[in-house]
Amino acid sequence: MLIEFSVGNYLSFQDIVTFSLVTAKIPLPHKKLRNNRVKIDDQLSLLKTAIIYGENGSGKTNLIKALNLMTHWVLNSVQDTAINSIFPIQPFRLNSKTINQPSRFEIVILIEKIIYRYGFEIYSEEVIAEWLYYVPEHQEVPLLKRELNQFEFFPPFPTIPELTPQIKPHNLLLSFTDQFHIEIMQEIWKWFHHNLKIIPSFFPNLINAKTIKSWENTQYQDQIIQFLKRFNLGIDAIEIEPFLDQKTNQPVVKIIRSSYDQQRQQTSSQTFDLYQEESLGTQKLLQLAIILVEALNSGQVIWIDSLDLNLHPLITKTIIELFHQRETNPQNAQLIFTAYDTSLLTPKLFRRDQIWFTTRDIKNQISQTELYALAEFKIKNDSSYDQDYLLGKYGGIPL
Repeated sequence: MLIEFSVGNYLSFQDIVTFSLVTAKIPLPHKKLRNNRVKIDDQLSLLKTAIIYGENGSGKTNLIKALNLMTHWVLNSVQDTAINSIFPIQPFRLNSKTINQPSRFEIVILIEKIIYRYGFEIYSEEVIAEWLYYVPEHQEVPLLKRELNQFEFFPPFPTIPELTPQIKPHNLLLSFTDQFHIEIMQEIWKWFHHNLKIIPSFFPNLINAKTIKSWENTQYQDQIIQFLKRFNLGIDAIEIEPFLDQKTNQPVVKIIRSSYDQQRQQTSSQTFDLYQEESLGTQKLLQLAIILVEALNSGQVIWIDSLDLNLHPLITKTIIELFHQRETNPQNAQLIFTAYDTSLLTPKLFRRDQIWFTTRDIKNQISQTELYALAEFKIKNDSSYDQDYLLGKYGGIPL
């Protein structure tokens, strides 16, 4: 599970900001909000979902871009070519000092009941620092400290001096999982590769070769159909051909719907092309189903930019509640997303520590992104979060 993510000196983030899914000690106006968290132990409880609001250009998407960039560097920096040419590090550019300083990325995650804190600093194409800590019991201890190409290892992390010369200035040590065969490194690398999914707002086609292969499993098909039937789309079945369309290079996806006579008796079925004849909302829901069903089954962490785009508010609300309910989320998957739909901003759906805001804060005439949670405000239990937000009481609005 994700505990925290921090970023500094990247895009619109000048100072280090931290997004946290650790529960705050706050009163809950509704009992059902207790289901929105997972108790790990007596000291730690984590949130299952979080929503991020903010005005246009405030940095919501940049937070997701930062985590996406960190993920790509972890998974791909082992390549011989400089990864910076593909996933460039862009420091905060509105301060002449920060342009020439490294960008910082750090994540805290929970794997098999052990907390790991991993991070790195990068300037241009060079890794300036890299570190890994863990909490075997109650106290955090170091496993790895790196400054440029000087490495320091701590037990139980093995010392690997004979292998470190292979690491070039643009390589992260964590990217060398296959070469070093160190279990701790492998677990963290696998978390980035398998447990973390990031979906941008333009929503690329998520029906791919993996989906086509999985579609051969009738149980998998049934899970997707049952997920979609919650939203009364009138979909009876879905057909995904085992090949790509030669003209569009897209999967061939057909939606099957029932047709009826004047007495409302079912007479036959009709087939509709997903991309040519269905709405953007239906297209998005089907692709979301593929992502979210897998997440709920395996306990993944999903970040989605503009989840509410092209979706009815009640559909978005239902998706959120699927993550809150223990029956539908037994593996404690997590959903973090940005949104503009203020109808979701209600104490009946979210705890205050689940609601986050980004805003452009002017400090010394420098516009930078500030990130903060609603839990930082003193609010009455009967407050209308949506109305107060639009009135500017929490910031994060354009006017």
